Amino acid sequence: IKKVLAYSTISQIGFMFLAVGVAGYAAALFHMITHAAFKACLFLGAGSVIHGMHGEQDMRRMGGLRKWMPVTAVTFMVSWLAIAGVIPFSGFWSKDDVLSYALHKNVWLYVVGLVTAAMTAFYMSRLVFKVFFGAPRWGDSPESAAAFAEVGPSAAGHGHGGADSDADAHSDAHTDAGGHGADPLGGDFHPHESPRSMTIPLVVLAFLAAVLGVLNL
Repeated sequence: IKKVLAYSTISQIGFMFLAVGVAGYAAALFHMITHAAFKACLFLGAGSVIHGMHGEQDMRRMGGLRKWMPVTAVTFMVSWLAIAGVIPFSGFWSKDDVLSYALHKNVWLYVVGLVTAAMTAFYMSRLVFKVFFGAPRWGDSPESAAAFAEVGPSAAGHGHGGADSDADAHSDAHTDAGGHGADPLGGDFHPHESPRSMTIPLVVLAFLAAVLGVLNL
């Protein structure tokens, strides 16, 4: 989950350099400021997800977390809409400013910027839907079974001090009648919301990600 955001930062820095290259210096700074808000919220949101998932970072082992982590989910999705350039969130205004300068300078630079913005919206939407929507993949599911197979039985016993076998871990994964899952790596497992020390900064940053576009109107 953090790797997606890291490469996304490189992409957004490219957007800023595009603005500088077409003499849109104010647009470059504007996008840097809006990006500071929504990307900080996304990175801290990713940390909150990892905390709530007990250290798990693989998006293939997530899914359906909006039910278990509502504050993290809502703030993350506000910043997702901002970085995707959805109106009226801040990223729309700063990206529109950059693209306006690019279009004034060269139509092909505008097309490149537009395609880049669309790609950002795609991969960030993929991240959000894999993490916060769909069926839980951290519980009793084919995906979690596949992840268990990749990790192997040695890690399976870790949740119970190394005493459980491969079969025991799989048995645990089927004990939750609600279908929301037990950790296939051993023991009952449920994601949980992060404490206020983590969620309050998320709320503040999500608010900024939503409204910072007014700075340059």
